[in-house]
Amino acid sequence: AVLAPALSDPLHRVRYIAYDATPHLREGENILCIALGAGWTLYNGHGWSAAALAQWPKRPALRVQGSFRDADGREMAEVHSDETWKTHASDLQPVRRWQFQDFSGERRSAETFETKWIQLNFDDATWSSAEIRNEHLPIQLTAQEVEPNRMGLTIHARQINQTAPGVYHVAMDRMFTGFVDVRLRGRPGAPVTIEVSDRAD
Repeated sequence: AVLAPALSDPLHRVRYIAYDATPHLREGENILCIALGAGWTLYNGHGWSAAALAQWPKRPALRVQGSFRDADGREMAEVHSDETWKTHASDLQPVRRWQFQDFSGERRSAETFETKWIQLNFDDATWSSAEIRNEHLPIQLTAQEVEPNRMGLTIHARQINQTAPGVYHVAMDRMFTGFVDVRLRGRPGAPVTIEVSDRAD
């Protein structure tokens, strides 16, 4: 699944998902890597009162619990997220906090883009220890009972027109929620801006 768990109001409910990791385990040492997005903690709360804004979470949190069992179903070990886990700021950062009808966009730096962090022999000595959150909020933790987001299909560009030097307009076949894969060539460090709209103009 991607972009999980499903959307919920973080003031009242947080959803969790259970995964069967058996097909991904190998004999010997294994690692668990998670990319955590800020999600709706970036929202500024359009038209909200000061009291409501004060309650809204300003940063994301993660909780992981795993159980390992043998072929007969007997529990062999458990794993829990705690302060021994390592964390590092992503190379993908929001431009600013979200506004009503303005999600501001994201900024990614190719210079800090790390690809080896999901490898077993990656050196995380410079990474920080995870921080334990001791906030006690009246939030329900419930199982996600809707189908998860999945990568369904690849949508190719229908038309690409150059509208100005170095500026291109790309028309897709349909509206979609997903990821954009663009292959570029240019000077290292040169900024690239991608703007997305559901309107033709």
